[in-house]
Amino acid sequence: ALIRSVRGCGSDSTHRGRCAVASTACITSTVRALMAFLLAFVALASNEFGDAFLKANAAQPGVVTTASGLQYRVLQVGDGRQHPLPGTSCSCHYEGRTAQEHSKLPPGKKFDSSFDRGEPASFAPNQVIRGWTEALQLMVAGDKWELYIPSQLGYGEGGAGDDIGAGDVLVFTLHLLGVNGPGVPAKQPRPRRHGGRGGGKRFGRNEL
Repeated sequence: ALIRSVRGCGSDSTHRGRCAVASTACITSTVRALMAFLLAFVALASNEFGDAFLKANAAQPGVVTTASGLQYRVLQVGDGRQHPLPGTSCSCHYEGRTAQEHSKLPPGKKFDSSFDRGEPASFAPNQVIRGWTEALQLMVAGDKWELYIPSQLGYGEGGAGDDIGAGDVLVFTLHLLGVNGPGVPAKQPRPRRHGGRGGGKRFGRNEL
């Protein structure tokens, strides 16, 4: 189509203008199609790694898998008495890596960390990714969990920024410091702690 458009251009300025517009549109369409193909290819590779990671991780001691596919492991049990409501502001410290970076020894690059900034963040469960929305409403003040978030509960096929690719599984350490508003009474019995600071098995690609 692009070659036919170019050959069909005459010497008339109007025709040349139309030709340029047609050629640009064709090139733009081709580039978009190529980018979509590349993103789909990257997402497929990431999804394969993520699926294998989550399957292996689910078998590790202390890891709980919910109905949505969210996985978590309790690092510290808090003494709070209520779970936040969806719109209740929460104070948290957190750090996050992709599953690929988490699996490195030592763990690789963080894409974000309030611990490193030395300043907690505040947000409500309904203001964050779905994996956090679910986890926060299961936690109480003082809880510290490691979260393993499937792509569909994170940033999906679109990714986010330069460090979170299409289809990436995310691993967060999340410390709920305070529930700053109304909540519901904490469910009993509370989850038990399993594993110490930074514990848990990490999986290399040759193990997945």
